[in-house]
Amino acid sequence: MYKLLFWVFILNFILKLALINIPFISYDILFILSRFLLTLYIIFIWFKLKKNAFDYRILYSKKWIILSVLLTLVCFLIITKNVENKILPKYYLFLIECLCVGILEELLFRYIAFDYFFSKSKKYGQTAALVSLLFALFHISNLFSGASIFSVINQIEAAFLFGLLLQFVFLKTNNLIIISTIHALINFIGSNSSVENNTIIEHIAFHDFIFNQILIVFIYIIFIPIYNWGLKNHLD
Repeated sequence: MYKLLFWVFILNFILKLALINIPFISYDILFILSRFLLTLYIIFIWFKLKKNAFDYRILYSKKWIILSVLLTLVCFLIITKNVENKILPKYYLFLIECLCVGILEELLFRYIAFDYFFSKSKKYGQTAALVSLLFALFHISNLFSGASIFSVINQIEAAFLFGLLLQFVFLKTNNLIIISTIHALINFIGSNSSVENNTIIEHIAFHDFIFNQILIVFIYIIFIPIYNWGLKNHLD
């Protein structure tokens, strides 16, 4: 598992470095292709070479698939409500990019990594925290693709929180589609401003960073006790 995570991180790092200086539209298309290839790599290594079983039940659920489609449509329509028609293709590409990222990272972390570490410890809370931490640290690669240190720190802190949340949603639904969709829409809503600005690299001012730190600490103080309470009630 550690080797798989290491090589996915390295490949992701190399691909981001290769794509950083590519024009925006071409970047989106190639980035989508890179996520697709990384997903195939994970599937090939973990399920083909390592011969681990894949639980197809995590893909089949009409209600979660329908909800995922509806959430995506509603979110896209709201975000693009006042967008000019000539810019819409960029939003379509960005949405597909976010969906590809969601599928890749949820498959790797919430399903494969969680199952592996849980089989070792049999402790749900500790495993969820470990996998969420690995997921958060995975975002360090954004530092090498040009994002500012302040932006990457914010991403890591937020990713850990969202990792815990998505792991709990997966526990409740046992469906990869819905958690991949939620992941994708969080990215889409949080970064859609980059589409019209034609920016790929994310920067953040120091005063915004400090404000975000205060906000994140406040959210953690509220979220963690609620999360532990919900987890305890579900597992009991």
